[in-house]
Amino acid sequence: MHFPVADLHCDLLSFMAKVPKADPFDPDQIACAFPWLKAGGVRAQVLAIYTDVHPESMELASRQADLFVKLLEDHPETVCRWDAAFQQKLEATEQLGIIASIENAAGIGTPTATWSEIYSQFDTLLDKVGSLAYISLTHHTENRFGGGNYTEGIGLKEDGKRPARLPSREADSGRPFPYLRLVGGGDFESHRPASPAHSHSSQPLQFPNYLGP
Repeated sequence: MHFPVADLHCDLLSFMAKVPKADPFDPDQIACAFPWLKAGGVRAQVLAIYTDVHPESMELASRQADLFVKLLEDHPETVCRWDAAFQQKLEATEQLGIIASIENAAGIGTPTATWSEIYSQFDTLLDKVGSLAYISLTHHTENRFGGGNYTEGIGLKEDGKRPARLPSREADSGRPFPYLRLVGGGDFESHRPASPAHSHSSQPLQFPNYLGP
């Protein structure tokens, strides 16, 4: 018996944003091309918006959010949003459910960005992708929010405490996340049910438990 796979990270968006003539359908270009995901039984995929710590990190994150939307618009026969509606029709469709995440919060705010610019960037990214599976504060290297996993003695910075309030900020505005886990640099996390006004479902995301209780 084959069980559906929900994969929680791949670099398809950053690959498409950085590599000229990148083709998500070409299995010879990247190991997470759509044919490989299908061959591996992947039915739901988190597409990470990954950025290095770089002055252009925010622009690169925006480009990847645009690519996420373009995948949904250009290839509805292949992908759809990973939401409760998709999960309810999982056994009746061959589409791959996708949801975005932010891997390294440098894509939300560079060291020189103001907090007004950071909040605007976050709002714009969320408006584009619709929902986020998670946000990681850091990756390998240090950024304005904290030290990465290749650093020592840095930990969570003062600026790193402020993104932890983003879920509450969205909830106060009537736009809570279908699901958000804020990871990296600290132990902050939030789980919120979806808002029908902003999400594609009125239920929190849950993948069916095919492995038993």
